[in-house]
Amino acid sequence: MRQGHQMTERLIAEFTENYLEKLFYFCLKRTGGNDEAEDLASDIALNIITALDKGTIPTSFSAWIWQIARNRYSVWADTKRRYRESAAGTAPEDCEFISDDMSVEENLIRQEELSLLRRELSFISSDYRNILIAYYIEDRKVQDIAASANLSEGTVKSKLFRARKKLKEGMNMAREFGTKSFKPENVEFITSGNQPSGIPWSLLTRKLPKNILLEASNNPSTIEELSIELGTAVPYMEEEVEILVNGTLLKRVGDKYITSFFITDRDSRFAIYKAQRRFARERSEMIGTIVSDTLAQIRSLGVVRNDMSDNDLRWWAVIYLVDHCLTKSKSYTIDFPEKRANGEEWGIMGFEQAELPEYCAIGQNAVASPRTAKCTETTADPKTSKLTETTADPKISNCTETTADPKISKHTEAAADPKMPTPTESIFWFYKLEEYGLWDRDTALTPADVLFLGDVIRNSRNLASFSASETVQWHNIENRFAHADSAGNIIPDILVMYHDDLKKIKRMWNSHPLFEKVVGNIETTSDETLKILRQNANPILHDQLAYCTSMHMLDLRTITMHDEINSGRLTPPNDPEHSRAAMWLVLER
Repeated sequence: MRQGHQMTERLIAEFTENYLEKLFYFCLKRTGGNDEAEDLASDIALNIITALDKGTIPTSFSAWIWQIARNRYSVWADTKRRYRESAAGTAPEDCEFISDDMSVEENLIRQEELSLLRRELSFISSDYRNILIAYYIEDRKVQDIAASANLSEGTVKSKLFRARKKLKEGMNMAREFGTKSFKPENVEFITSGNQPSGIPWSLLTRKLPKNILLEASNNPSTIEELSIELGTAVPYMEEEVEILVNGTLLKRVGDKYITSFFITDRDSRFAIYKAQRRFARERSEMIGTIVSDTLAQIRSLGVVRNDMSDNDLRWWAVIYLVDHCLTKSKSYTIDFPEKRANGEEWGIMGFEQAELPEYCAIGQNAVASPRTAKCTETTADPKTSKLTETTADPKISNCTETTADPKISKHTEAAADPKMPTPTESIFWFYKLEEYGLWDRDTALTPADVLFLGDVIRNSRNLASFSASETVQWHNIENRFAHADSAGNIIPDILVMYHDDLKKIKRMWNSHPLFEKVVGNIETTSDETLKILRQNANPILHDQLAYCTSMHMLDLRTITMHDEINSGRLTPPNDPEHSRAAMWLVLER
């Protein structure tokens, strides 16, 4: 008798140690959901342990287990509702401590009321989970658990009592995992600033961290709540949450966590677009007038080649003037992204995709010479998102060229800062607009090419002065960004400006009678945008909303371009692939 009891205990131990996890995945594969898999796994385990306790000694233990699993699966669909309904009435007082002097059979009967217990074990913290597993699954006595955990028996009982209260709510509900405010495939993230460590993109490319951020967006949640909603066991959730907190993408508030940046939902995006469009016609007309009134003065600075049309010049001037007005508005904050724990300074926000009446994506990119200390280049593929925009932040330091690989991040947008940084060697800038064929243009210049072209123009160099290596570089630039006349003199095919020239152009615009009216128009729109965001943001995130507002205001660039084209003041290039519209080179004297 004693020998048979020992065999039963050994088989039960082997089952709990070697088959429970496999059994869960067997159920998960067949049910397709974590909650249903846990239900079914609990039912199968109960049947197996009950049979073993009655003295069943199978010839082939593994085959016997899987036969029971298949049999119970065949009837599970008809009985799962009964199990849930019977569990719905379970109260804490029904979950008293199982007496150590109960028989195994009596214990199993008692445990039938807790058929959903194992499902919930994955969704509570390890502090409670280990004791619960030892007590309910491993069937160990309180005294043994206390000794192995170096705790008093009273502490073990106290933890069991508190854990039961945590389990009750989960056991009394039918889980609906993965129901989030946002669908991951419909959300794009945008960033700006200095990110040499690779954060945040190194975290956002994995599904679980992204899902955690979406679930906790505007929704403070405990680790247990995140585990339940995402169907992920607490140990894995604890690890991922710690990584996101260290990466400053999650913020801890008491015992809960909230995504530390704002994600604009679809309805808010439509409301913001409506606000941006409200005074757009008036704003665009004033911007167009300022550009028209200053074109001749800009040409007088000598920054425009003689054969460049006013239309090509307007392609740069209109967008750049919008950017300049944005930086003059009191709410513009893109230049001052949050300082992170690792010393980096960058901002981030998210957008839920929305089919807006207008396509608002525009990129501003830069390639800087190697000796430059403040530069950036980022690239985003517009085919991946209709709200994609690229980073151009000349205040970033200690970089020569950085590229956001679309394979890694297909959703990069960030601030475009037309303010001039401390004078640098050479920076080649260009705007990108997909809908006019001005995105995938032939704009491949390396930092070395930029340095060389800047040196050639600054020093009025002739073809005859080129070394052999410079001649090779020239072939990469010739007839794309500059050409040589019959005498070998280099003629730029793009705008070329010195820092002083840009300052003069800004002063022209600042002194125009309509300039302050444009800035006022933008500030009114910005205030309305901020109001919309505040209505939908958790108060914890309100300090992030000025940055988010500034990001949204970048859409004014494309809206203005649409108005300019619709009014006839601006015409799309005839040959966009080879057009040099909206490109310019900035030099230091």
